[in-house]
Amino acid sequence: MKKDYIEITLTSITVAFALLVIFLLLWKLLGSSPTIEEITLGLTAILVSWLINLSYKFGKSEGQQNQFEKNVKDSFQRIREDLIEIKQKLR
Repeated sequence: MKKDYIEITLTSITVAFALLVIFLLLWKLLGSSPTIEEITLGLTAILVSWLINLSYKFGKSEGQQNQFEKNVKDSFQRIREDLIEIKQKLR
């Protein structure tokens, strides 16, 4: 199975943002300086990167579906041509 470097990169970015937000939350809980806006910005970054990752996966799967439909259509066309050829040989 070939590696999809774009998907790996997008997932890595999402995980990095998640780790950053966890760090900020722990820092806030221990009584230090991150503001609520910084934590909210981190959560927004997680959501944006996650949505980009999902849209990439959806686009990739839709492209595979279109290719699958084309292959199935071609297969049925070849089967139909073979059946026509068999009918002609039987006559």
